[in-house]
Amino acid sequence: MTNVTLLTRLGRILRHDNRRCVCPPGSLSAAPGRPIIVASMMRSGTHLLIDSMLNNCTTIRRTPLYIDLDQLLLQHTPEEALALIKQAGAYLVKTHYPQLGGQEPGRAEFMKSLCDLGTAVTVNRDQRSVERSFAIFTDLESPVDLTEEYQRFGDFWSDHADVAIDFTDLTTQWAPTMDRVWAATGLAPEGPLRKPLPRSQRYRVYANKVLTRLLGRRAPVINTTIGFALGRTRD
Repeated sequence: MTNVTLLTRLGRILRHDNRRCVCPPGSLSAAPGRPIIVASMMRSGTHLLIDSMLNNCTTIRRTPLYIDLDQLLLQHTPEEALALIKQAGAYLVKTHYPQLGGQEPGRAEFMKSLCDLGTAVTVNRDQRSVERSFAIFTDLESPVDLTEEYQRFGDFWSDHADVAIDFTDLTTQWAPTMDRVWAATGLAPEGPLRKPLPRSQRYRVYANKVLTRLLGRRAPVINTTIGFALGRTRD
């Protein structure tokens, strides 16, 4: 049995979308504070930012670890979802809007209300890199054209993001880039700072993924990324 097969089976057994890691399926509890919206196109480093925040600020390390807004809105009306997030307080809220759910009636108004309620951070990655990564992830033979999705993403978030960071800066200038995030959100990192592990340390990355799925917020190092094959993880 190959390592890839073993990792695939492990990912099916220890799913990323369990109650300890994400809502839904996990339930939210009430707490003070404002939500932090992490918005990006898919394949743009969403979980890299989420994990950077969770590993350096225990204030927002809760059970479950974050909210998948696009999934939450498949189970609740916008009004219900907004009430749940408002009650939950200081929580990380992941979304790929408007790439996902961008054509649904009332979604834009809901997103504007959510941004008014909390702080929005966008992660931006150059279009061609995202297209290539998306094609690999979805097993396509050639890159897809995401020009229209990029335009809609930029049109909305240029008016509603409190801070916009670049994927390349997040990987090459992590500390100063995170300083911008801390300043915008009003959160305070707790030292010593934990930078994301490089891909070269793949077995430590795998171990962190396993422990995160088993222990949730009690894992020593949080890694919420979905896939186990480092070159094919969804973000």
